[in-house]
Amino acid sequence: LLGCQWGFARCSPGANDNASAVAAMLTCAEQLLAQLPPDVELVAVGTGAEEVGCCGMHALLERHPEYSGEENHFVNFECVGGGRLHWIRSEGTLAKSGYPPLMTELARRVAASGAFGEVTATDLLAGTDGHVPAARGLATLSLISLEENGVPRNYHLPEDVPEAIDTSLVVRAADFGAAVAIAAVRGHAGPLAIV
Repeated sequence: LLGCQWGFARCSPGANDNASAVAAMLTCAEQLLAQLPPDVELVAVGTGAEEVGCCGMHALLERHPEYSGEENHFVNFECVGGGRLHWIRSEGTLAKSGYPPLMTELARRVAASGAFGEVTATDLLAGTDGHVPAARGLATLSLISLEENGVPRNYHLPEDVPEAIDTSLVVRAADFGAAVAIAAVRGHAGPLAIV
């Protein structure tokens, strides 16, 4: 019944779903460019077509098999413009699919630092682009913000407008994603120092 509400709703402007994620991705990429070692390549991609089976992410990985190596790390942002920030531990509606442990363990440790406010794990009852590399066993972090009802703010509603976005949360998501990515690239197995 909830799906019907979204299916028959008027057009959604898309500020939270998913312009907030594009803003977080670009902010995160800017931070990573300033911090990554020179021999690390950074690719920032807005794949599109998430609503129809993550076709954009599937196409990206099919066209670029070099992204499927174990040295690659993925950071995915999904609807990060309102509510409480989470990293996704598993996702799926009928069958849950877990994320590989590297990035989720680093996310847990970065969150435990307290440097980014409250960021907690969630098991999402939906799908994101991050599921595609995660299902292939690739190191993936997906971040999402959810309201108390477990749904992104103004999800698929006409009220999904820029004025409803919590821009400080978008920046916090970008900061958190960058910190986890840097920790992964540096190969932190011991205690993390988040500054």
